This record gives sequence, C-alpha cells and structure tokens, in this order.
Amino acid sequence: MLGTGMRVLGRLEVWKLGVVNYLDALKTAGKAVGLGQIGAELHYTQRGGDITFHGPHQAILYPIVSLREMGLGARRFVEKLELTMIDLAGLYGVKACPGQSGETGVWVGERKIGAIGVRISNGITSHGIAFNIDPDLTYFRHIVPCGITDKE
Repeated sequence: MLGTGMRVLGRLEVWKLGVVNYLDALKTAGKAVGLGQIGAELHYTQRGGDITFHGPHQAILYPIVSLREMGLGARRFVEKLELTMIDLAGLYGVKACPGQSGETGVWVGERKIGAIGVRISNGITSHGIAFNIDPDLTYFRHIVPCGITDKE
C-alpha cells in the first residue's frame, strides 16, 4: 500500500472498453476470444471513451473527487488531467501538448502518450488517466486506441 487507499498491482495487461466503444475497436482475429493468446484480458467499464490498454510501464491514476466541491465542470476536470500529464512529461524533458480539437489526452507530435477516460456520476469522478512511460507498444497493435485511426 502506498499512502491511504492506494495500491500498486504487480502485473496488469488489460484492454478497457468504455461505453462508447464497440468490439470493432479490437483488431485480434476472433475478437475478444483471441486475447488470451496474446496475454491480455478485456474488461468492460462504465467510463467514457473508447478502448484503451493498461499494462506495465504506464502510470494509471483514477482520482475519485467531487467536482462540485472543487467547483469544476467535466470539461475543466479533463483539461486539468491533461495539464497534469503535460507537467509530468515536462519534468522529464518531454514536450507534450493537449490534442487537437476533439482529441482528449496528451500528445508528443502525432503520438499519444496520455489517455483519459472518466466517469462522472452525481458529480463524483472515477476512472481517469493512463500515461505511457515505457509500455510494450505491441499491445496497441491489437486495438484502435481511443477510436483514433490515423495516429499512434
């Protein structure tokens, strides 16, 4: 355990489907059935967004906060998550920026290094961010990450 309410998982290779996604985002032969053959699992979630991957060498943060108490709306909360990842990248000399219009997350050029998928229920957030540090990128070949077909 790290701090109050935080824990670190040992090994995790999963794809997470948000409520917007459809199995079309999977590129594996046999779709969800073939995932075990490449060492991954598929989990359906109630968060926003499309399919994403969580695995080793990613920083996964799922803040649970009251947006009302913070005086934030959903869009501003997502922007703050983006800025947090941009600041983190900057600490390591990586120049990251928010996506183009309609592209949430954090980018370095045409490559996405930080994904956001949140759920807000009664003003309380769950789910959050996946920030790529040095993940095995081969897992991303099996999906259309975040539903974006023309970028990495």
